[in-house]
Amino acid sequence: MYTKWGDKMGESNLAVDNFEYIDPITNVYNKYYLEKFYKDYKDKIIGLAILDFDNFKYINDTYGHIFGDKVLILLAQKLKKLNEDKGFIVRFSGDKFIVLYVDRPLEEINESITKIIDEFEDVFEFEGKKFLMTVSAGIYLGKPNEDLYEIIRRADVALNYSKRTKVNKMTVFEGILEEKIVRKTKLMACLKKALEDDEFYLVYQPIYDINLERIYEVEALARWKNKEFGEVPPVEFIPILEETGLIIDFGYAVLEKVFRQIKEWENMNINLTVNINISPVQISDMNFIEKVKSLKEKYNIDTNRIVFEITETQLIKADSKKRQIIKKLQELGISLALDDYGSDYSQINNVIKIPAKYIKISKEIVDLISEDYRVKLMIKCFIDLFNSLGYLIVAEGIESMHQFEYLKEIGCHKIQGYYISRPVDKEEIVKLVKHN
Repeated sequence: MYTKWGDKMGESNLAVDNFEYIDPITNVYNKYYLEKFYKDYKDKIIGLAILDFDNFKYINDTYGHIFGDKVLILLAQKLKKLNEDKGFIVRFSGDKFIVLYVDRPLEEINESITKIIDEFEDVFEFEGKKFLMTVSAGIYLGKPNEDLYEIIRRADVALNYSKRTKVNKMTVFEGILEEKIVRKTKLMACLKKALEDDEFYLVYQPIYDINLERIYEVEALARWKNKEFGEVPPVEFIPILEETGLIIDFGYAVLEKVFRQIKEWENMNINLTVNINISPVQISDMNFIEKVKSLKEKYNIDTNRIVFEITETQLIKADSKKRQIIKKLQELGISLALDDYGSDYSQINNVIKIPAKYIKISKEIVDLISEDYRVKLMIKCFIDLFNSLGYLIVAEGIESMHQFEYLKEIGCHKIQGYYISRPVDKEEIVKLVKHN
């Protein structure tokens, strides 16, 4: 067995029909072939792309490993067909494949991998089952005589960046990615101490009630100021907290701060409802309910003033244990808000299944408000439907009077965004409420 690459590069003295170099499941080259091949071509410019199939674990878990192996064979065949004239395919591990290019310019490699990504965007139908099998990729263009596993490592760093950010399906390794990895490692190292030293603090973004023309509600947002790194944005530290398992301790610390703050405002005759973002890990923690109960008793506050914001994905994928926790939260008087509706591929039928009181329409949807009549009509239809189903609608990311006026006109209940106020500290919230 050989591809055009194996034929063209036969001088490497590799017996490609030797099973030692062939992956037994997919019948493409394995990493032993890659290692031996590289010894003969390491003086060349090697371009290496690592491909990872985003949904493969779900396929394996849902349909079993035998079906998963059949899917791997299908994927490998398709990859070979797409690359037979450009690079050769190696099954590296699990559902990770490597495409190797010799003396090819980066532009050509990018074009080749983009073609692969595009080919896997459509729904697969195999043995009567339909599923998505999208691809993420990391690319590195090595230097002559560079260590093979250093080339692989750098391509893998780029791949992980693609999967983590979900912004680009393909990332080319650059030095700045290495810097980000180093920074992430350092942040990981000091997170536990940051929790112990209480370096995290809260700011609050007002939520404006359009009908009452007042601020009765805020969203609590966590911030981190570190001695070494300064202000670290939530988009950076929240994923690390989840990855390290510290999100549970962090979540409890945030809850404590919120309950304490509600009580402090109550003592000032300021009655505000506070929204708090809850992570999937917290919803999975069976101690979560008891912690909420203990905070309720400790600070003696009305839990009707608490709204937990949970993403649509969290609620839709909630297993029986999570749904039990959600039900108990509601029994405690805590409301749920479906956060960031419209930021992903939201479906109306999913919303109906969700035991939420509020639907928070994402900034991505709000940003579509323009002079285009069709866009406005689409948003109006969303809000009309949710109103008819009894949900309270909050629009996020309001930045202009035009957006505000239109949302008011079509029946949105509440708005949140820079047009009303940026997130501010607790003292500034008091001023805003007093000058409603």
